[in-house]
Amino acid sequence: MVQKISVEHGHTDDCSLMAWGYNPFITEHSPYHGAYLAVVESVCKLIASGGKMSEVYLTFQEYFKHPGKDSKRWSQPLCALLGALHAQLGLGIAAIGGKDSMSGSFENIDVPPTLVSFAVTTSKVGRIVSPEFKSAGSSVILLTPETDESGLPEPKSLLALIARVEGMIDSGRVRACYTPGLGGIAEAVMKMCLGNGLGFEFAPDVTDAVLFGYCYAGFLLEVEHVEGGGRVVGKVTAERMISRGSDRIELSELHKAYEEKLEPVFPTRTDERRSAPETLSGALRKSCAPAVRTVRPTVLIPYSRVLTASTTRQRLSRMQAQTHASWS
Repeated sequence: MVQKISVEHGHTDDCSLMAWGYNPFITEHSPYHGAYLAVVESVCKLIASGGKMSEVYLTFQEYFKHPGKDSKRWSQPLCALLGALHAQLGLGIAAIGGKDSMSGSFENIDVPPTLVSFAVTTSKVGRIVSPEFKSAGSSVILLTPETDESGLPEPKSLLALIARVEGMIDSGRVRACYTPGLGGIAEAVMKMCLGNGLGFEFAPDVTDAVLFGYCYAGFLLEVEHVEGGGRVVGKVTAERMISRGSDRIELSELHKAYEEKLEPVFPTRTDERRSAPETLSGALRKSCAPAVRTVRPTVLIPYSRVLTASTTRQRLSRMQAQTHASWS
């Protein structure tokens, strides 16, 4: 989310950015991994939008089932906080606030372990990069960091990758940028297509595992020319469909499936036709005014800083004398 900072007068190019990160399915299996990746996801979203790593700050929202005296229940928030701390230490950033709750239980129902990371920063309007594809014929590359033995992004490698993405954005090479989340590259490409109604053709070597697997800390970048490495995952097309080999699907089908889930709850379209609303007007016959037009003081209490200090010292002296008298 990016928004310009409001000013009462004049013009500003300053804007604020906020992003979140959380995967309930990963966190349910491993609160440690889920919290670590929540921090990584929220930070990478800011970088993909045009933020700078040096200006990023975090805040957490935590929600866990009531632990009681069960050590296994206590292990969930402990593991989550350790994972979040590991990510903060590795990336050199800190959470400066947050909110937690340990009451996520009702009868026999418990909430899943939850640690949502919110990342915030500021930037300039001219540096903001939007995620939708901009031009047919562009190449789309995937940049990813190295991972450790547990599958988590390695901090030094991720920081180097972030610096590289920042440099590419600064140079103007990046037309669009997106960091994959819950739905992996498949979800990311779909959303990048829907923005401007452009299609996409995947490269032949993109397998199902690459397409639908998690790709946290990765960056999909639309560029005119491929320079300096990176895996080419495909190219932007003018045809309004997404294809991979012989598999093809229309953007209109994807768009419908994407929006219709919540359409019954939050409708955006209606077939009902209504006439123009009636215009109501009338003359104001009587205006209302407060009964008390001016405030009249009832009591005036004179105040003197010197008098107050002197009175306070006198009262303290009397209290000390009374205390000594009571002990003697």
